[in-house]
Amino acid sequence: MPGAYQAIVIGAGHNGLTCACYLARAGLKVLVLERYETYGGMTVSEQLAAPGFLSDVHASGYLVAKLTPAPDELGLARHGLELITPDPNWAQVFPDGRAFIIGRDVEETARSMEQFSRADADAWRGLYRRYLAAKPEIVANMTSTPRPLANEFAGKDAVDRYRFQFQSARSWVEETFQSPEMRYFFASCALHGALAPDDALGSNFAWLFASAVQDVGVSIVKGGMHNVSRALAAELADHGGGIRVNAGVKSGRGEG
Repeated sequence: MPGAYQAIVIGAGHNGLTCACYLARAGLKVLVLERYETYGGMTVSEQLAAPGFLSDVHASGYLVAKLTPAPDELGLARHGLELITPDPNWAQVFPDGRAFIIGRDVEETARSMEQFSRADADAWRGLYRRYLAAKPEIVANMTSTPRPLANEFAGKDAVDRYRFQFQSARSWVEETFQSPEMRYFFASCALHGALAPDDALGSNFAWLFASAVQDVGVSIVKGGMHNVSRALAAELADHGGGIRVNAGVKSGRGEG
């Protein structure tokens, strides 16, 4: 019905649902439109292998959201979201049978790296200290509008920081690590952002991804990733919002 909703969100993935939740909490009447048969986007679990067995179709790890205040602000735990965080949290197995792990303590991780290179272990300690120092700024940048470019160039190390942001993962790992194994691992972190080894921005994403794994850990969503979107949908419903599936959108223009 025209005028029944004050905000329309196109796409009921976890980002669209999060946006809708905040709009609804601000007092707007919100409708989310999704062309797929169910909501969730990249956080969908379906019975692919056999009846009664759920598989995560896309995302299977819960990481970046843990750096933001959104899960707590939206009360997702109250709506049934339960996380399991293994320790060790990450393992990289190499063809010769050796394995590297990221534990919940940075020293445990560094000790695992030392079997490949003591210098690489020290490099990781330094990179993680740098992440912890920058974390408040990183989180602030994730939850606010981008700063003017002039502000980014105001610091004395601005040029080096800007170079690092746009450096490729291959260039960065060759500068930073000595062992092939650690170069392979850290370069592979960029792949989680769909960044190939020679793509710009790879170094910054790889560093942030590995640091976040060390810091908060990749969690498994109990019951499947669809419980992320279910919790968001429940929060949206609590504030009067709605979701309509099998609803493709032909035009995003508002009319009449």
